[in-house]
Amino acid sequence: MENVAVSTTDDNMIKKIEKDCEDDVMEKNINLYFFRKEVTTEQYDGYFHFKDYDIEKQAIIKEVATEEAVELSICKEKVFERGVLYSAEIKDNGEAYWGSGEWGEENREYFVIGLFYVQEDKIYLIRDIEIENDITEEELIEEGTLVCQFESKTYPEGWEFPRRYWNEYINVIGDRCEFYSFESRAGRTSFVESFQWQKGIGLVKYYRGTSFDDDDIMIFLN
Repeated sequence: MENVAVSTTDDNMIKKIEKDCEDDVMEKNINLYFFRKEVTTEQYDGYFHFKDYDIEKQAIIKEVATEEAVELSICKEKVFERGVLYSAEIKDNGEAYWGSGEWGEENREYFVIGLFYVQEDKIYLIRDIEIENDITEEELIEEGTLVCQFESKTYPEGWEFPRRYWNEYINVIGDRCEFYSFESRAGRTSFVESFQWQKGIGLVKYYRGTSFDDDDIMIFLN
């Protein structure tokens, strides 16, 4: 089969068509709860509370709470037909104390919030999957967690919770959408994560921690 050379003009035309298609998707999939498309960074006040453990002694050897201004980096990763995939990571100035060794490395991962697959009416949090070139929107939705939509999402009235369960719900109040998730074991909360979204602004508050009195971080718009 004869190879057909692609001219520079043809190559530029293909790139222009791809760019026009991407711009069209970006315009059609503007989610009022997500950041404006021109926003790549946002400034927040941050609170960070971590404990340093001696695993052998099973004891806390240091506990530090710090407050500092941080930046949230929002990067467009991939454009799909019905949505856009973004990454979000907190950038600090190095003042926060994380702990030492492997424990500190695990705490540092709190700053990588994850990926957001943003559609016109929904936002999905994506974690723990490899984003390959051939990944589909359906796979993102199937593996993701719905963290924002225009209607509240709670458990049916009368729902009986087991002694150990993972709870997720969405409250929409006016122009604000609040997502909460937590794990409960025999009535004790062991992990908490929450997002608060504001129409026309984006993420206004984020919290993640192992419990309300243990290692945790929180950022909120200043």
